[in-house]
Amino acid sequence: MNILIAEDDQITQLFYQEIMQDWGYDCDIASNGLKAVALSQQNKGQYGFCIMDMNMPYMNGLEAAKVIRKMGGFFPIIGCSSDDSLKEKCFKAGMDAFIEKPFHFDQLNNLVHQLNADKVGSTVSQSFCISDKCIEY
Repeated sequence: MNILIAEDDQITQLFYQEIMQDWGYDCDIASNGLKAVALSQQNKGQYGFCIMDMNMPYMNGLEAAKVIRKMGGFFPIIGCSSDDSLKEKCFKAGMDAFIEKPFHFDQLNNLVHQLNADKVGSTVSQSFCISDKCIEY
């Protein structure tokens, strides 16, 4: 399965890429929101899921998610930020989940599995978060 990682920090990109490859995923990496939108369009939205950082140059993660959703096609988007106050904004932008940095590998793994189970079972995913203050939708 191919996934999209939208993250501007190169060290974090490598971190995500190594984890995802260890879990058996192929990765496309976007260093900003504009590139994430371009990759989504180029690949016709054919991603298993996306990890979307909120604070990126040129176009932030919230704006990128809105554009991707308007283009059509569905793949789960996980909003990722150390700023817990962005959680609600992520859901309003069309993201399917939120994970607060820093997080444990098992939290991300569980979230990815839940999103993929939702995707297989339905075209509508549930929105939820992983942090100390979870909100279920």
